[in-house]
Amino acid sequence: MDLEQRINSEELTLRKLVSEIKEHRREIRVLAAELSRNGRLTASACGSTVAQQLATLRATREGITGTLSNADVAEESFVEASERVDGNPLDRELAAQGRDAESLQLASVLERLKTMPGPIAQAV
Repeated sequence: MDLEQRINSEELTLRKLVSEIKEHRREIRVLAAELSRNGRLTASACGSTVAQQLATLRATREGITGTLSNADVAEESFVEASERVDGNPLDRELAAQGRDAESLQLASVLERLKTMPGPIAQAV
């Protein structure tokens, strides 16, 4: 299996290299056409090869992806921070209605205190 995986890996590498060679050949043909049309290569032709344009597009895509990722992280952080500060909206609503755990516990303690007999005055 190890030899088969290595062969597959090498075949993939060769395919990538062949693809790169084809891309370079296309660039050479474009530059040759520019040269025959203008009689000389312009600076813009040398600076705008297909490979350079692809690299620029990839860098732009990575930048956009990074920006979106940062925006998602910032939004999630904001939601988490606001929940920590404001608490869970459901908990706030229950507390406002007196139905949260703390309010119910306080109500039960108050009921027990109301049923207890009052203090008896001690004779002096």
